[in-house]
Amino acid sequence: MENGVVEKKIEGQEIRDMWCRRLFGMVGAWGLLVAVSALGMTVTNDVVSDQTWTLAGSPYNICRLNFTVASNATLTIEPGVRVQFGSRNGETWTSGTETLRGELLVQGRLIASGATFTSYAPLNDPQAGDWSRLLFDSGSVGRLTNCVVEYGGAGVVTYGQVHVKGTSDVRFDGCEFRRAANKGVHIHGDATGSVDVAGCVFSNLTMGVGTDRDSGIALRVEDSRFENLSSIGLFLLNAESEIRGCVFTNVAAEDVLLWDSNVNNWWCKDARVVSNRFVGGGKAAFPVAMYGGVNFEALGNETTGYTMTNDGVRVGGWVEKGRSARWGSNDMGYIVRDTVTVDGDAGSKGALTIADGSVVSMYPAMALRVWGDLTVEGTAGQGVVFTSASAAAPHGFGILFDQYRGNSELRGCRFQNMWRGVYMATIQTNAARVRLAGCVFSNLLQDAIQVQGAAGVDVLVVSNSLVTGCGQSMYVNNGGRIEVVGTDFVDSGPLYIRGDYRTTNTVAVFEDCNFRGLGTRVDTDHLMTNHTSLG
Repeated sequence: MENGVVEKKIEGQEIRDMWCRRLFGMVGAWGLLVAVSALGMTVTNDVVSDQTWTLAGSPYNICRLNFTVASNATLTIEPGVRVQFGSRNGETWTSGTETLRGELLVQGRLIASGATFTSYAPLNDPQAGDWSRLLFDSGSVGRLTNCVVEYGGAGVVTYGQVHVKGTSDVRFDGCEFRRAANKGVHIHGDATGSVDVAGCVFSNLTMGVGTDRDSGIALRVEDSRFENLSSIGLFLLNAESEIRGCVFTNVAAEDVLLWDSNVNNWWCKDARVVSNRFVGGGKAAFPVAMYGGVNFEALGNETTGYTMTNDGVRVGGWVEKGRSARWGSNDMGYIVRDTVTVDGDAGSKGALTIADGSVVSMYPAMALRVWGDLTVEGTAGQGVVFTSASAAAPHGFGILFDQYRGNSELRGCRFQNMWRGVYMATIQTNAARVRLAGCVFSNLLQDAIQVQGAAGVDVLVVSNSLVTGCGQSMYVNNGGRIEVVGTDFVDSGPLYIRGDYRTTNTVAVFEDCNFRGLGTRVDTDHLMTNHTSLG
């Protein structure tokens, strides 16, 4: 060994022309005198000042844990260089329950173009998990261009063969991440860090890119391919993300998963999914799934090979108290596979807004459950549709305002082909309100609107709407004060208003409304006299 660099034969590796030359000389800009052979060199000392690894010295073999590029140093790796990490046949280190192998820890700057980071195993026998990872520590800078990273991920179960931490500033351009024991890239940063991925390929991994619960990272992924993955393409937790121009093929589970855990503020943030192509191949999973308080938008995407009930953005989870979320424009549609709850209590409320043009499809017995505030921004030109996820039979429980404390406004909604439309029960405060304007209720098996358990509360205003083809047009039982203005009930089921209006349990005020072709007579015993026509 001389100056921290030693020659080392790679056991079992076939070397062509291994005796063709032996060069001795100055290697790199840092001025070390090292021995170079066709076998390459094993580097032992950390990089503590600027260095360049050249093609002439390749391959560079790292057979230790935490081989470090120090915080004040830059390591530059030239095109064609192979960096080989200690393999399953070499030295290992135990950290807790994990067995770790070769690792490159970047605390300063790593600049690599056209390099390959791979296994130190024989060329004819590399395996996923031969080495551990490239680790970008907090405050580091990484620029990898047209590089290959393969056969890593040993013993790092929750991480990947590339691991980005803290306030790192890392960009991957035109790189290929493949054949690892787990993820291609794992991000464990914070809100001041950023990671960009452009023109990359993620293949033969468990997962392409994943973020940790406390990352808060800003992540942009564009023009990249995710293929042959055994679980998820992109798994984003507590990240602000844009996914643009990517292709997802042969991904076993969700292509993109935006996750919250409902504890410790582990939330996804803003997410934009633009001009991507999702190829399902008949799998049961969804192209995109999101849970909780996400501000989401999807534009210009293409999906093929998904069933009708899975061809869209799966939504579920909670919009927590004190948080707001927005379901923005979405050309794939929202699918309520698990009940979504907008939380609220006496101290604080969550808030959800649904943008004009959205389609919200519901699985059987699923509902959008609102305890806080809901705003639906439908217009006469587009509107927001609530419907069943399957065309086979109407199902889905629509919007459920129970344990309700909020102030909600629903404009331009169409409730169709479901079990029911809007259900209100057990109102918690006299300040709770729901306003429906310009809505259409059609082909609902049960009630278009049902209100009960709200005695003495001014809970519902319906204006300029239409109810038609429903099993029951309206059912109100001890429903507080209901005001219906300029609304038509046509060729639909009965309208029942029940409760002792003399003790203000139910007060129903109808103005400028029309009732025509209802299934049975209108129960008028408890209607006030403000209506204009009963037919």
